[in-house]
Amino acid sequence: MPTGQEILNSVFGAYRLALFDASAMRWFSASVPGFWRSFTAAFLVAPPFALIVALRFDPQGASIESYYLVESVTYVLGWITFPLVMIPVCWALSLGARYVAYIVAYNWSAVVQVGVALPLVLLNASGLLPAMVISLLGLLVTGALLFYQWFIARAALQVASLMALIVVAVDLLVGLVVMFGVERFL
Repeated sequence: MPTGQEILNSVFGAYRLALFDASAMRWFSASVPGFWRSFTAAFLVAPPFALIVALRFDPQGASIESYYLVESVTYVLGWITFPLVMIPVCWALSLGARYVAYIVAYNWSAVVQVGVALPLVLLNASGLLPAMVISLLGLLVTGALLFYQWFIARAALQVASLMALIVVAVDLLVGLVVMFGVERFL
């Protein structure tokens, strides 16, 4: 379990990365113990993520039980699968030495990402804005978060733009496979 100071430093580092500050990597504990502690972010973002999931529930779709089961399993597998997939990817691309730093920054970035997504979901649930405006805002937020992930890959793995783009594409692909796999299995 990370100390309160490590959590603050890591969240601050994730925030600085969102401002495209590559020197923000110094705020993370890029060590093997820091790697394992970075998964604490999954527990920190679970409550706001659960609120996002609850607000996105469509009673016209699946039953509430199956919806929450799929979302819960997808959440857990998402935190496990991408870091596992990135092990051979990093070694194949000769980035093994940067793997730990990348996953640490990637994990802590979830705090920033949920902090950006939650207000949009709350705004959507409030019904204050037309669906078209919410859709446009959703596209903008999604684009910004993908760019954020690209920057994290670039800064943490210390790679060129195209390589960082490939890492983000791998992340998206893994997320889709997990989501559709869980839906199909359950």
